Amino acid sequence: MSSIPSLEVVSQASSLSPEFDWQSGWIRFPLSQENGETHEWSLVVCGDWAPRFGLEQAIIENPLGFHGDLLPIMQEADLAMVNLECVLTDDDLQPIVKDGIAVQLPTSTIAGLSIVPFHLACLANNHTCDYGIEGLTKTQELLERHHIRSVGAGLCAKEAEKARFFQFGNTRLAVVNVAEGEEGRSLNGGPEVASLDLSRLRGQLSSLRTQADVLMVVVHAGREHLPVPAPYIQAIYHSLVDAGADLVVGHHPHVPQGIELYKGAPIAYSLGNFALLMGTPVEYRRLGYFLKARFRGSELSVLEIWPYRIGLDGLGLLAGQQLARFLLELEELSAFIANDGRLADVWNAYADSWFVSLGMQELADSIALLGGEALLVQSVLKASLNRFDGDGFAHRLARRAIWQGINWLDQRIRSEQLLTKSGRRTRMRRGASILRNRFDTLAHRELYLTALRRVMDGKLGPAPDWASKLLMDWKVFWMNGK
Repeated sequence: MSSIPSLEVVSQASSLSPEFDWQSGWIRFPLSQENGETHEWSLVVCGDWAPRFGLEQAIIENPLGFHGDLLPIMQEADLAMVNLECVLTDDDLQPIVKDGIAVQLPTSTIAGLSIVPFHLACLANNHTCDYGIEGLTKTQELLERHHIRSVGAGLCAKEAEKARFFQFGNTRLAVVNVAEGEEGRSLNGGPEVASLDLSRLRGQLSSLRTQADVLMVVVHAGREHLPVPAPYIQAIYHSLVDAGADLVVGHHPHVPQGIELYKGAPIAYSLGNFALLMGTPVEYRRLGYFLKARFRGSELSVLEIWPYRIGLDGLGLLAGQQLARFLLELEELSAFIANDGRLADVWNAYADSWFVSLGMQELADSIALLGGEALLVQSVLKASLNRFDGDGFAHRLARRAIWQGINWLDQRIRSEQLLTKSGRRTRMRRGASILRNRFDTLAHRELYLTALRRVMDGKLGPAPDWASKLLMDWKVFWMNGK
């Protein structure tokens, strides 16, 4: 990556607007004439950290080498933060019932955080509460013993929602960390992660504007594996800037997404994975970037983009043609974000493909878990009655056979409901957690609503070819080798 210009050069820029340089991978921000600050400081923010699928041993055996040539750049920063997307404990804890996997890693992996060192672990995500109160408490205690602060989670909402403050010369930074639904929400006032609740955040950010000079919001939200943010995510992140955020950084999609300047404030929609492999050969899920933001006093001067590849032995910065290609594609993805129409086209194409290939199956599977396979089959049989509404012999025979099947299944359902076996209860809890997540989390709910509206309007399917091709090129729906 090209060297970053000195802050003196940036401050003399004639343009009154931030300037992208996709050849070098930085964005420069002209300083105001009133800025008399001489104190310079910087922060680094990284994406998803959960070293599984072979990375665990690499990070334990060689935590220093794991970070490769990224390490000097991160260590130069005054503040380094990362999204810690797992529970760190050696204890055999019982996972919560949830939609998705529970992620636990041994305490020895903390070396991968402390060696940098990361100063702040962002805990607002869908895995922090995988093992309930005990898992969260043990993770936070381990972080504290290694002098790593945390933000975005706590034993109650008030604790989870607290901002973390840092002082650099005369400049005070506030960091807020929130997550979109999933399984980090508080149950009966218990442990939770801070929620992406815009009505609450507007009030919090307004208050923080009187307490801090720089306000940063880190968000864990969006659809996984999609190369561009959903329109609802863009609207939310814009609202965060409107409420006072100077810098918004997102993660959770597990692939890099573009960067937008909104009212002069940078929004990085998804950094992609950091110390995390998805068990897939898909190229874009093995690439990510971290941000280095340079400040003079309270003003952002340069935002550096540092792309890297995730390998089984660790991380390595992209260089040469690989770097040029990454930055070119990131520029193209950023252009999508700036064009509302094209962004909507990609989202609609995604909703169409997802609903046909996965969406209906997700609902059917969760209903089968919740009510039993017999209930699902019975519903299908009832729906099929409309196909045999004639007076002919074949239709009458079909209706009779279908009703016999419905009545037989009804008896089976009633007998199953009398059972109290733990296996059935566990299955029902699992089904309930999946359905609740689909209704209660924006990433799922917005997608279902988009797809269902397009079905109702007769628009399902005719998304632009270029949008469908983009999804194919990114292998958005790649699962289990398909």
